[in-house]
Amino acid sequence: MPALPLTQEQLDDAARLKQLFAVWQRAQRDAGLPSSQEAISEQLGFNQSSLSQYLNGRIPLNIDAATKFANLIGKPVIEFSAALAGQIGRFAGPAEPVDSSAMLRRASPVSLDDPDPRGLISVPMVTMRVEAGVPGFEADLEFEDGGVIQIPREAVESENWAPQCLLAVKVRGLSMIPVFADGDTIVLNVADRKLVSGEVYAVNCEGKPAVKQMVFERHQWYMRSFNPTFEPKPFRTPDSDVIGKVVYQPGRVVSGRMK
Repeated sequence: MPALPLTQEQLDDAARLKQLFAVWQRAQRDAGLPSSQEAISEQLGFNQSSLSQYLNGRIPLNIDAATKFANLIGKPVIEFSAALAGQIGRFAGPAEPVDSSAMLRRASPVSLDDPDPRGLISVPMVTMRVEAGVPGFEADLEFEDGGVIQIPREAVESENWAPQCLLAVKVRGLSMIPVFADGDTIVLNVADRKLVSGEVYAVNCEGKPAVKQMVFERHQWYMRSFNPTFEPKPFRTPDSDVIGKVVYQPGRVVSGRMK
């Protein structure tokens, strides 16, 4: 079945994005930073053909693509697509500019209406389900140990995390020992999906959720395990996708390009 033609609204969204993208690309070039379509496609996680088609209104923007472009150019989604920003807002709830990065297909937000007097924030425990080639994920509430973990409000505020974009999950398997053991609890920031070499992320690894250190080497992203008995694997899109950055483990903030 042939693809449906884009609506005028979708064409206008693409035109606004293309204009913002051109300004950003020019600034990259002037600063001597990577600005080729090949380099940009690697950062976005889709091929050059898709990059061109999104910008030229050949295929419609979706939440995943819009969020990736927004993270790349440093602009909120609402600056080029009010419709997609509205969809994201319904998933993420009220938020600051980071709302454009909440890539949940279904999840429960964190409420700060009743702040904990001990200076803690409750983050829901979830079990994730992903599909190969399908952006985002589904999150089912996990009621083990009360269904939440509590983390210091000070950490959330100092790191400028949006609380409604934090989810707690259990690590499964032995590939990330000694840093993360099987059964450990970690907190993801699903608003932070822009890859930084050396940081740790939850990823959709060809239809299975996994925690890996992402490393950029030889013009390619790799998923690296801390357990040396596991070999690095290339991170290939569109079968795989970034779910969110690992930002907290009980007792410490997780960041800083871990070795």
